[in-house]
Amino acid sequence: IFCRKMGTRQRINSLAVFFEKQKKTERVRGRTGPFERNDTRGVSERENSMGDKQQTILIIDDSAHNIQSLSDILLQDMGRYKVISALSGEQALKILTSVTVDMVLLDTVMPGMDGYETCRRIKENFNTREIPVILLSGDGERVNESKGIDSGALDRINRPECPPAIIRSRVTNYLKCQQYCQNMQELAYIDSMTGVATQAYLNVTIEKEWRRALRNGDVLSLVLVDIELFKEYVETHGAVKGEDCLRRVAQTMEKAVARPGDLVARYGTASFVILLPSTLPKGAIKVSERVQSGVEALQIPLGPNGHSGFVSVRCGINTMRPQGENVPENLLRNEGTSYDFTKREQEVIKLITQGKTNKQISEVLMISVETVKVHVKNILAKAETTSRTALISKVFYKDYQ
Repeated sequence: IFCRKMGTRQRINSLAVFFEKQKKTERVRGRTGPFERNDTRGVSERENSMGDKQQTILIIDDSAHNIQSLSDILLQDMGRYKVISALSGEQALKILTSVTVDMVLLDTVMPGMDGYETCRRIKENFNTREIPVILLSGDGERVNESKGIDSGALDRINRPECPPAIIRSRVTNYLKCQQYCQNMQELAYIDSMTGVATQAYLNVTIEKEWRRALRNGDVLSLVLVDIELFKEYVETHGAVKGEDCLRRVAQTMEKAVARPGDLVARYGTASFVILLPSTLPKGAIKVSERVQSGVEALQIPLGPNGHSGFVSVRCGINTMRPQGENVPENLLRNEGTSYDFTKREQEVIKLITQGKTNKQISEVLMISVETVKVHVKNILAKAETTSRTALISKVFYKDYQ
């Protein structure tokens, strides 16, 4: 539209200036133009033109010739794909246990385990069921489409009739859709406020870790973390400060876990969950202690002037060994969860056993009387659920029960 009002010479000059500027911009960004192939890195290190990471395609076919011809078609896309192969369904299933694959191209007619059975087993496996599978047919082969759909296949390609450009295009389009779905899923798995995992991702991870623990005879531990008096904190300081408090507590919990397999997830308005695979109760208690001490070190004031103490958390621990009668949801239930007293609650217990009144406790700890009563209520609830009544003297129950 801009060039329509110009003469021919002005149009040529304007386009020349535009392309020169674009060329300089691409060089500054470290890219080359469409006709400049100066990238000398290997295929495994190169990224495709869309800026995405290289995707892996598994070709399953009993014919080495068919694998080679299909690989040649796919590898014409300038390192967009990494192609691996398997000569049988059994070999492919073993490969999928150790290699991350983005797509499977599967021949339907193979000796032993055919393509339909291989596809069905891929879709039955929890770790591989999301991989898109495209069935391949050769000369004189008829693909049973209903059987292919029932086995979980996404589509079929008739190699003799389908030109190489169409094969590349269909594979590329399916992989783009798959990548888009994965990106959207990742967004749904991250809590936008705190940056930790969401409850949806927690449910998926618990199911996966439960299966692994059941297979290996291992244990799973879970730490439930609740921010105490969070509602009162928001009423005093406002919603913006409340969100900042949640973020700081979530970051503290992420620092408290040391292993890559541990997961911190948000489980409610002011509740979080820490999933600890292969962890005994002793290890879970150490993690909860690090969380409590880390949150207390933040010194987030509860009251407007810091006279009502600081934000603290209470932690509950649940450890289970997966068995046939148990289900993953049992980990998230409160039954069997042992709650530990926070440091502030331990201080309250100590002062109560010394005969201190609510007012005296509030003066010693520099918190309000109402806050003392809330701590006492939590202590009583925890004492009943954890069989730690012996920690609280008769004086405590006489005065407060």
